[in-house]
Amino acid sequence: MINYPTIIKYLALRFSWYLFLISFVIIIVLFISNAFDVLQKFKSVYLTPNDFWLLILLKIPFLFNELSTIIGFVSTILFLRYLSSSNELITIIGSGIPIWRIFAIPIIASFLFGISLIAIINPLGTFGFTQYDKIESRLNNTPQSSFLISSSGIFFYEHYENTNRVIQAKSINAIKKSISDITILIVDNQNQLIKRIDAQAAVLDDGRFVLHHPLISTPADTSSSATLSLPTNLSINNLIQSFRPPEMISIWHLPESIDKISNSGLPILNYQLHFFKQLFKPLSMAAMVLLACWFLSLNNRDNSAVKNVILALIIGLFTYFLLEITLHILAYGGLAPIFATLLPILFIILISNFVILHFQEA
Repeated sequence: MINYPTIIKYLALRFSWYLFLISFVIIIVLFISNAFDVLQKFKSVYLTPNDFWLLILLKIPFLFNELSTIIGFVSTILFLRYLSSSNELITIIGSGIPIWRIFAIPIIASFLFGISLIAIINPLGTFGFTQYDKIESRLNNTPQSSFLISSSGIFFYEHYENTNRVIQAKSINAIKKSISDITILIVDNQNQLIKRIDAQAAVLDDGRFVLHHPLISTPADTSSSATLSLPTNLSINNLIQSFRPPEMISIWHLPESIDKISNSGLPILNYQLHFFKQLFKPLSMAAMVLLACWFLSLNNRDNSAVKNVILALIIGLFTYFLLEITLHILAYGGLAPIFATLLPILFIILISNFVILHFQEA
């Protein structure tokens, strides 16, 4: 009598071993590549041993999360190759277990692995990437982002000549380069107030703020004018670029951050795409596993097994990059980010399901 639970448990453990093995290999590769990257990037900077190891280790969770979609694919290729070459696959199918049950094991395991990535590795990766950025800024003596979005509005900082400026605004229109409800506090190096400027609207262009109907307050008096031109080193583009990239924001905090950014008038497409890519990661990993099932061969006498594995890996990498390119094309072409992310994944699932059904018939 066939003991189905025992066979399924064995197959699950076998696939988990390959999933662990590929994950371990990728972590080792990331460790080595990070070490070379740190040595190259900071070759002209004195690094303490503590900073050196932190710079190597802090980025690994983030990079591992970015590459995780391909892990299930490679694990499935090796898993099915092992079952086929050892004749275990023929024996299991001959015992009456349908092929779809064997395929279901890596699909379900990869889907659950993707959920664990969202729950654990994503927050860990964003934290590590943020800490890496702080250490890099300290070593290179470059200022960190001084751009902050809160419920009170947008805040950013500028050091101009011998003064410091703290600027608050309600919203920014990147296309029109306009800023609404702006307040500029200008202080000296001892943080003594020099001037406060309030305006309902301003334009930031050509290296200057052009404020409309500003109210200018100094410790001595208050005045107003029709327009005021204030030179600055800031621009709309570097303000947007100085805000934290989506890769530094955990998936659990991204919806709140997207709402704040949207209310501030800043572009949110990249943040939405990153959010949905992380949210649908389990589904994309399952889709890549289905793709890997295309390359199952029951012909053990075929001498081209190694070539088939190499071909499968090439096609898997090509599909991985194609997914990234396609979702950006669809999103920038006007499709809603959720559909731009989901449609390529569903397409792979549907095509893979069609191929597997024909495989079963054969």
